[in-house]
Amino acid sequence: MQLADAAYQERDRLVINHLGLVKKVAVGLVRRLPAQVEMNELIGEGVVGLLDAAIWDLVAKVAGRPLWAELRHRFGGATSERVPIYATCGFYNARDDLDTLRAELRQVLDLGYDCVKIKAGGLPIADDCRRIEDALSVLAGRAALALDCTANGDEGRRRAATFAMGVGLAGALGAAVTGLTDWSETQGESRRTGLVHGLLNITATTLFATSWAMRQRDSHDTGRAAAWAGYAIAIGAAWFGGNLVYDQRIGVTNADAHLPEEFTPVLRSDALAENTMTRARVGKADVLLVRQNGRVCALAHDCAHLGGPLSEGTLKDGSVICPWHGSEFALEDGRVLTGPSTHNQPCLEVRERDGQIEVKAAD
Repeated sequence: MQLADAAYQERDRLVINHLGLVKKVAVGLVRRLPAQVEMNELIGEGVVGLLDAAIWDLVAKVAGRPLWAELRHRFGGATSERVPIYATCGFYNARDDLDTLRAELRQVLDLGYDCVKIKAGGLPIADDCRRIEDALSVLAGRAALALDCTANGDEGRRRAATFAMGVGLAGALGAAVTGLTDWSETQGESRRTGLVHGLLNITATTLFATSWAMRQRDSHDTGRAAAWAGYAIAIGAAWFGGNLVYDQRIGVTNADAHLPEEFTPVLRSDALAENTMTRARVGKADVLLVRQNGRVCALAHDCAHLGGPLSEGTLKDGSVICPWHGSEFALEDGRVLTGPSTHNQPCLEVRERDGQIEVKAAD
């Protein structure tokens, strides 16, 4: 098991080390492509597709298995020796010659394909309809027709895209405020990771703002280029954000302990004096035990906010205050009385039997 884990870690390390090289290759290819190619098609279909294919191919090569086997290994699902495919033809050209389209379709049929995809949406609707009608007449039931639709030059969609980007920028301001609030209470590795996450998001937002401004001036090609660059950087920022949430538990409850489902002895009754609290271990979880006003209360020990040790906090009449950031929780049911925590503290059922304090997760 340890050897397998080490192999996965080594594979992931190699993949990460190669990402920079793949990106450099992609950028080099972009700079060598013809300048007249529209920016949305150039970046959307070229760079993104190249990165996606190259990275997954690299992952499979490092793992020493075919790409289809690597994808099945990672995501599950059935595989087959036969893979359905379709032919792509009917791209727009300077003449947009229908004879050329028909010739391409006949060639595809001769090769045995039963599904064909052609471009649509880049010409006036009447011209595109003629292309589709001609394609259907050639295929004549021998193959299915799929359309790869675009909206190049459509003013309505351009305005919609510009408006959507403006709404996104407004939302980014709110996200920045909440993110800064969470980051201000972190420390150590979480603080450093959050700083990188924030700086990448600022860079991406700046590029989106540039795109929005360029679109306002009808410079849509430049706007699309800035937006795609922003998307690329936002993907990196999202990875760091996911690390903060899923690995370092920032912004989510830190009190999701594995609490026992049946009453389990945790401490001798005489070990917990009146108006005191202590930390106790039950199974794989730590719990906070408090005896106050003649009864025993129990909460998950680690603060739901950022995992602070509640047993080292301040005990008040009917509540406990976390020593790290001052979140206050009711002893009776774990509800938040004072933030910054937005998550209630998990509460346990308690009983005393045969000189033992027993707890279990609340129903």
